[in-house]
Amino acid sequence: MEKTENIVFDGDSWHASLNSNNDLKFDREILKDFLEGKLLFDSPSRYFNPIAFTLGKFDWKIFGTGTFDRDFLADNYDSAEKLRQIEFDRLITATCARHGLRTRNLIYYGRTEFGNGGRGHYNFLIGEHATETVSPIVLAATMQNFWSNGAFRRGIAKIEPFRKDLHLEGVLYQSKYEYDSKGNRLSIDEILSPMLKKVISRENGI
Repeated sequence: MEKTENIVFDGDSWHASLNSNNDLKFDREILKDFLEGKLLFDSPSRYFNPIAFTLGKFDWKIFGTGTFDRDFLADNYDSAEKLRQIEFDRLITATCARHGLRTRNLIYYGRTEFGNGGRGHYNFLIGEHATETVSPIVLAATMQNFWSNGAFRRGIAKIEPFRKDLHLEGVLYQSKYEYDSKGNRLSIDEILSPMLKKVISRENGI
């Protein structure tokens, strides 16, 4: 159980880069949500999302989570969800353009998580498939920069190489169910890349 605390917050590199009150607030809030995510392992039937079984079959390269500075992008509305998905798509497109990767060949999974703060932030996994020409460190750094810096900054992010030794924990955390204050399960709009869907269909003989 103890090792799961390091899925997102392993190492000091990210903490060393936090230099504003907003960054530190994000660090505390996400860490709190993450630690409470350990409930997943205490009550798997409540938090387990069946998609995790499928995602667990793939080799993942990047583990990412990012917030949005603009309030309307963090709202729990269908319109906000569509905009979050657009931002994620733009991140994928820009990253592929930077490293000469083919977007249509990528395997990735993404979804919004709200956490205790009720502000939507985006979680995602990027697969090994079709990214062999770029190291995990370089790919993560590129995505981190696109999310958190420059004219198209989205917010604060933690994007890093996927922990191979915590494969199952990482997949379960990124795909887990969430519940509101009344105990009702929140709906999840999950993004599966076309290539991910294609591979799943092929394996299932569809």
